[in-house]
Amino acid sequence: MTAVDQRTRILDAAIGLMADQGARGMSMRGLAAACELNVATLYHYFPSKQDLFRAAIAHGRHDALLQNPFPEGLAGDPLARLTALLDHVFSEISETNDLWRVLITEYLHDDPDVAVPLLEMSAAFEDALRRWLVDLLPEIPALHDTGMVRALRLAMYGVLVEHLPNPPDVRDAMFAERARDIAHAFVRLTAAVSGSASHQEVR
Repeated sequence: MTAVDQRTRILDAAIGLMADQGARGMSMRGLAAACELNVATLYHYFPSKQDLFRAAIAHGRHDALLQNPFPEGLAGDPLARLTALLDHVFSEISETNDLWRVLITEYLHDDPDVAVPLLEMSAAFEDALRRWLVDLLPEIPALHDTGMVRALRLAMYGVLVEHLPNPPDVRDAMFAERARDIAHAFVRLTAAVSGSASHQEVR
């Protein structure tokens, strides 16, 4: 087995164990046993649990999601475009359900080995979300505001908390419905913000 294959096998096992036991419940020794490796070999690939968790996030296609978040050529009005973006992101997350269940669960625990990579991931997701909104919805500058982007990110996290535990067919249907709900709310909110700003300028 090549080093790349070995690394992939370790990361797949780690994500599965963390989904079942939580990151705190998964020990490096237990992971080594699941992979039929000795602990020294495991530490050769991942010097710390924090390194392992960072690698698991990247391996779980999170990096790929940030690089290519939505299909090219989306058309329609702003509501249609924002709905399509959110629906696409939720669909990508649904395909890596185990990893995201781990990520959301571990937000509740004060484990620095996990918290640092999670904060890095969340910051990267927010930066990517801002970039997607600028590219996809240039005519709504209010939606590019830092506070608005953060509120949208948190709304998406709320949907994940609510629906990730559901069976796949229910989860995917609810993701599509919530994408429409969130898009509708934020398009209306930014329109109200823009209208209020214009009114103040006139005054």
